[in-house]
Amino acid sequence: MTTHVMTDDRPIGRHLTTTVAARNGMGGGLPTGANDIVHSRVLDRAVQRLTVTYGSDLEPGLIRRTVQRTYRELEASARVKTFLPATAVHLAENRLRELARTARDGRADATPAPRVLAGGSPAGITRSRERAAA
Repeated sequence: MTTHVMTDDRPIGRHLTTTVAARNGMGGGLPTGANDIVHSRVLDRAVQRLTVTYGSDLEPGLIRRTVQRTYRELEASARVKTFLPATAVHLAENRLRELARTARDGRADATPAPRVLAGGSPAGITRSRERAAA
């Protein structure tokens, strides 16, 4: 039976992590804020990858602007910024996929036109057109 575990005077739990963190120059804590250098590098690599993927359908400037705009939109409301670049790239890729599909479908502008439904349903539109024609 091993009883030395219970009688050992080594620090346990939280005490061990704070002493290690204090020794490595972090002042007793771990860095939790956004690392701008890493974020910009991740975004640059994502722009390169997305340019290879969607470059035949979309301009490289549009791809870069979409990734940057998506990152800024998410950054404005993000509390935890650890996975912000990955989330922004995922959302930007979804947007670019739709833009590329629209561009491949032959539309001149790569933005879908907004649709407004009168009366709350497509059936309401046809009824109002029939009334106007009568």
